Amino acid sequence: MKKFLALTISAMMLLSCNIFAAEEGEDTALELNMAPATKATDTTYAVNGGVLYFDPSTGVLTGADVSVSGSITIPSTIAGVAVTSIRKEAFYDCKLMTAVTIPSSVTSIGDNAFHGCLVLNNVTVPNSVTSMGASVFSSCKALTNITLPSTLTTIPSQTFMSCIALTNISLPSSVTSIGDTAFSGCTKLSSVSMPNVKSIGKNAFNSCKALTTLDLSNITTLSANAFSGSGLTAAKLTNATSIGKEAFSSCLSLSSVTLSNSLKTIPASCFKGCTALTAITIPKGVTSIGTGAFKGCSKLTSLTVDSGNTAYVSKDGMLITTTGTLVMALPSVTSFTIPSNVTTIGANAFENSKITTITIPSSVKTIESAAFYFCSYLKEIKIESGCTSIGDSAFYYCGYADGAASVYLPASVTNIDTYAFVTGDDVQEVVVTVHAQQGSNVANFKDTAFAPNVVILYDYNPSSSSGETKLLGDVNGDTAIDAKDASVILSAVASGASLDIDVADVNKDKSIDAKDATLVLQKASGIISNF
Repeated sequence: MKKFLALTISAMMLLSCNIFAAEEGEDTALELNMAPATKATDTTYAVNGGVLYFDPSTGVLTGADVSVSGSITIPSTIAGVAVTSIRKEAFYDCKLMTAVTIPSSVTSIGDNAFHGCLVLNNVTVPNSVTSMGASVFSSCKALTNITLPSTLTTIPSQTFMSCIALTNISLPSSVTSIGDTAFSGCTKLSSVSMPNVKSIGKNAFNSCKALTTLDLSNITTLSANAFSGSGLTAAKLTNATSIGKEAFSSCLSLSSVTLSNSLKTIPASCFKGCTALTAITIPKGVTSIGTGAFKGCSKLTSLTVDSGNTAYVSKDGMLITTTGTLVMALPSVTSFTIPSNVTTIGANAFENSKITTITIPSSVKTIESAAFYFCSYLKEIKIESGCTSIGDSAFYYCGYADGAASVYLPASVTNIDTYAFVTGDDVQEVVVTVHAQQGSNVANFKDTAFAPNVVILYDYNPSSSSGETKLLGDVNGDTAIDAKDASVILSAVASGASLDIDVADVNKDKSIDAKDATLVLQKASGIISNF
């Protein structure tokens, strides 16, 4: 009797432990094999390695054991009821299934239906299927053969995302749009046929590095990052009316671009980092070009604007709006003369340029943020009177290559944003010398706009009319202040010869005399730092 009681108690304890484990979500046999979407009332159908689950009341294939393996054929009927739909996540992570045959009775396939089927390599979707959800075949890393139905009108988002073995695909002529991230990460995809596609979603072909050629002549809408990081060598967008930002960013092999005359906007960073791009023509319809649209296109040597364009002009390697904003300058050009009709130097306009000197004419009122960002060879910046505002990081890291930079700053500049002239780091110290005009408030920005070792001298006399830079005390015009200049002043005083009062009258008493010569000698010898 005692033995019987002991066995009974042990059995009850074991049963309670199993029930508790099931309640806590432990790996019971049922949970390991049955798909989470299935119900206890579902009908089962045996296949290799496990069973399929089917809801006869709806005609929906609800799931499959994750242990199903090899080539699986889904029957057109189960228990006498037609299989019309494959539920979302039905075969999710069935990592042993190599192929699947879908019957012509199926009309729809849900989201993530075959996601993560790591060895699935061959799928034929019948023409009966008119609706597919998102991510149906995403992360099927062995998928090489896929046949799509002629009834499909769109490739949903993430359909083939990260299908890293997929090398080619032919989209049926019925497909007119490709969803977001549809082929993103398909790194071996080298051939795509899409005869009637008009619209391509965000990141659709992102990082498709093996995709070098693709017919884009029918595309009207191209979303952000659509081909970023891809291997395309040419983009002929002859019918595109809309292109998203960074659409071709970091396409390192892209050397040729043709844009439609119907295009209105080239968005920000559209061709950023396209280091093989050598020429670009701005079509006549473009009225807006975003910041950094061609940033980092280091081999761009030709910039042309269609003669019918009324918003932009191209001059000596510079792209300028007809309203006076300098949008960009070719990185391959090392010397620029900014036209007198320019009123604004746009953000990132000269970024990474190899220019060594620049003169900002008096027509320019605003220098926007990062306008000359990382122009490491730029060692002399002359700003004529008229400019009022300099944006953040406008000249960031200028002079880095030589360890020194000179800035000529007029009193008209009343606002200098943070880090405007900050340069140098732990590797390279850069000394920035500011030659400011008397009355300049540059000292107000010393701690926010400049590096700690900035030197400020009040010895600059800009000209707002001729554009000629006038250095106070440099009477002989050799860009140095020394005893020669003092000698010229004394000779002129003695002979009655005339001198430029803006340069020779260093003490600003409205006359040129021996006092000015004395101050020039004192500055030349280092006795005084400013006049």
